[in-house]
Amino acid sequence: DLTKYSVPNLLRYEDKNSMRFSVEGRVPFLDHVLVEYILTLPVDQKIKNGWNRYVYRNALVGFLPKEIEKRRKKVGFTTPESDWMRQKADRIIKEFSSEEFSSLGLFSQKKVIAEFKAWAEGRNSSDPLLFWRILNVHLWAKIYNISV
Repeated sequence: DLTKYSVPNLLRYEDKNSMRFSVEGRVPFLDHVLVEYILTLPVDQKIKNGWNRYVYRNALVGFLPKEIEKRRKKVGFTTPESDWMRQKADRIIKEFSSEEFSSLGLFSQKKVIAEFKAWAEGRNSSDPLLFWRILNVHLWAKIYNISV
């Protein structure tokens, strides 16, 4: 998982987000020597008494403010893709309803539209990333005049 899926995906998104906003991203905890060391530690040094990142927390005692040292919730930055997609739901439905989308033949047009509408209206918990991917395949095929 570390080398094939989670870390490469996180790094790709981190890189895209930082480039988009002209920010230089750093991932110091991915130093290979540090990662190799952490992987050798027993589980009770990584998670203890319900505290995750236990070894990091202990290493930084006295350096961090108490409210950060004892914080349980991870704080990061995300992009509001779901909000963006809901704001543009009418436009996305128009794309999914188009003849180009139908003729592409990769997706069930009726099912995609129904599921997307239900998600946009908060009636189901479908993964918005799935709709994002379907939309991008459609737009790519439309822009480059690709048919299947």
